[in-house]
Amino acid sequence: MQFLRNLLIALVLSALILFGVERTIRWYTNHGKRINIPNVTKLNYLEAVRIIEEAGLEPIIQDSVYAEGAKRMTITEQDPDPGREVKEGRKIYLTINSLSKPKVRMPKLQDNSLNLAKAILINSGLELGNITERYSLLGSGVVIKQLYNNDSIVSGKLIERGSRIDLLVSKYIDVDSVLIQGIDSNMVDGWQYKSGIMNDRSKKNFEKMNKADSSLIDKL
Repeated sequence: MQFLRNLLIALVLSALILFGVERTIRWYTNHGKRINIPNVTKLNYLEAVRIIEEAGLEPIIQDSVYAEGAKRMTITEQDPDPGREVKEGRKIYLTINSLSKPKVRMPKLQDNSLNLAKAILINSGLELGNITERYSLLGSGVVIKQLYNNDSIVSGKLIERGSRIDLLVSKYIDVDSVLIQGIDSNMVDGWQYKSGIMNDRSKKNFEKMNKADSSLIDKL
């Protein structure tokens, strides 16, 4: 009976020793194990967190930014870089694209030259949209109006960075050409100012000469 008891104790002790040895070997084998960091950039942050955790690493959201062209709530940067080998449990710091598009103030482009307006737009973080020309008695290449989404926009107004700004630009024409071509004076910038130079008498003389020229052409 004593023999069986001793044998049982010996078996239990042997089992415990084997279990301890097996655990020790497993720990020693995994100790210092290196893990290749997965690439989670451009992935949704929920998917990125899942992939990092499944790899035996610890994801940490360290910053939120706005990244042009990146989808909202996706990872834009990770540290350490993907492909590096690190120990299990290493913290992986992530930057997420979660902020709204920043806004800038609309600059004053009106009354500036077209070339200067283009430079101001670039420096302000805005894009040049469509350029439309309009007859003007005051000169060429001058910005008459600035537009955003087909509406006039005043300087100083906050709009999203990267917005497209359309410009209405002057194209020079003289008073005589307006009258000869029959152009609607309402479509000519500066008409009310510049046409005041012509008095009623000179206008009548111009119209009389124009009719005479027309009659002569008809006879030919």
